[in-house]
Amino acid sequence: MKNIYRKLLKPLVAVVMIIGILTSGMVRTEKVSAASTNAYSNIVINIAKNEIGTRETGKNRNKYAQFFDDLRKENKNYYHDKKNGVAWCSIFVDWCFVQAYGYTFARQMRYKDANSFQDGASSTATYNQYKEKGLRGKFKPQPGDQIFFGENGITHTGLVIGVTDKEVTTIEGNSGSEKNKVVKNTRKLTDSYIYGYGRPNYSVVSSYFTFVRAMYFDVMGTVCSSNDLNMYITKLGNDKISKTFEPVMWEIYNSSYARALSNVEYVNRIYMGLLGRSPTAIERYNKVALINAKNRREVLDDILNSKEWKERAKTLGLKI
Repeated sequence: MKNIYRKLLKPLVAVVMIIGILTSGMVRTEKVSAASTNAYSNIVINIAKNEIGTRETGKNRNKYAQFFDDLRKENKNYYHDKKNGVAWCSIFVDWCFVQAYGYTFARQMRYKDANSFQDGASSTATYNQYKEKGLRGKFKPQPGDQIFFGENGITHTGLVIGVTDKEVTTIEGNSGSEKNKVVKNTRKLTDSYIYGYGRPNYSVVSSYFTFVRAMYFDVMGTVCSSNDLNMYITKLGNDKISKTFEPVMWEIYNSSYARALSNVEYVNRIYMGLLGRSPTAIERYNKVALINAKNRREVLDDILNSKEWKERAKTLGLKI
């Protein structure tokens, strides 16, 4: 009986050894949390879809690189130098994330330094940023993952927008037959051209979505539409360069609906929306007096600068 088992096991051992040899040079699969890719990824996916067919205006010249070059004029240096005129597949993915979530969130969810804004536009460098967090490799992709290509090193990148049991669909800049436009491509998951994937941490923005949605309802008395919610999150991501919620909060608290509220009701709504509670009689009196002496924006600034707001923001997972 033992001899029979040995005969049966020999072919299996040989197969395992062959597989080991063939895969030894492949990218090592990392343990990746599936929870980090969720509905929030639809925002960047929809932005990328809207760009399909967009072409270069000249050799490697395009609106995506120009967007970042224009930021340099405002001293908002996303990259360490100008990019219009160089290969732009990675720039396109960066642009989609910035449009979707704002500068700071876009960087945080893909593990870039949130403070320096001095990176290059290298696909390899981006892949290595995922690598440092253990969120890269040849795992089963999900929509919203970043895909990397190259058989002997990374040479190209794009955004995953769909996955089946056998295929992955992507949107890629600097692609097409002439490498000059944004294209939707579908490849087999086993395609040797696929180097690996990186998984953005979409949970970075989840607490902000929850907060803005709840605050909007407290102020407006109605549910915030998906389009408006996405707009507020993008603006928050941009405004966080200066680490302030004030411009976005003021946009909501200065809406036509909010302006129609009485001063007393305005104070009630701002306390409930930002601090999660109703004001005491003294607080309400003082804030209404402040409005009468100055304006409503002073009340917003007063709350946002308070210790109570900073402590609540921390418990809500908001970095301010």
